[in-house]
Amino acid sequence: MAKKRAPLIGTCELCGGQFSKAAMSRHLSKCVSQESVPSSSGRRRKLRDVFHLRVEGRYLTEFWLHVEIAAESEFAALDHFLRAIWLECCGHCSAFRFPEPAAARAAKKGRSLEALFADFDMDAMIRKEQEIMDSPLGSRVKVGDVFDYEYDFGSTTELRLKVLSRRDGIMKRNEVRLLARNLPPEILCQCGQPAEWVCGNCSWELEGWLCKKCGKRHPCGDEMFLPVVNSPRVGVCAYCGPEA
Repeated sequence: MAKKRAPLIGTCELCGGQFSKAAMSRHLSKCVSQESVPSSSGRRRKLRDVFHLRVEGRYLTEFWLHVEIAAESEFAALDHFLRAIWLECCGHCSAFRFPEPAAARAAKKGRSLEALFADFDMDAMIRKEQEIMDSPLGSRVKVGDVFDYEYDFGSTTELRLKVLSRRDGIMKRNEVRLLARNLPPEILCQCGQPAEWVCGNCSWELEGWLCKKCGKRHPCGDEMFLPVVNSPRVGVCAYCGPEA
């Protein structure tokens, strides 16, 4: 991908302040605690364990989010949120991935690819992935845990998530709240102007980032163009940004 501007800056959705990626976690720990508790209109509202997650592109780390979600919410709710804000283009499959236990890694060590392939059970994998989607976050992760997410098993976009903290909060089950998001990184055309388009044909060669003027002269033609959007899926498949 073309050169990007540093440092990486994002906006806090709670106060509107802008902070670096490194400083945002510290800021949010204070900003969230200063929020007033919503009025319960005379009724006692249930406090839930709420996780604070950082989400970033596994390889394109300049794209990042901070979100809150109740620990009893299903992974499917988080999947739906990530698709809506960053990923959804053609209804591809997705899955959460967790670090493999040491015993499982040891059992695979030294085995041939042929043997591993012979033991592979596609139906069992699909059942396991659906079981994860239907399970609550708190049943599988805790503060400090890092896990991965994949959208589209062909032209895959990979994300990395970390549980930064937990608090007592008033949130609906399966609600996901955006706390912060990176500002769009500056991606430049080869001429030095901000890129507005990326050629899907050339992006695999880490080229094809085009301003409007250079796009008119690009040999692949504008039918191959995708808009430059603030997402780690920029330039992939048919992704054009979140639906309005």
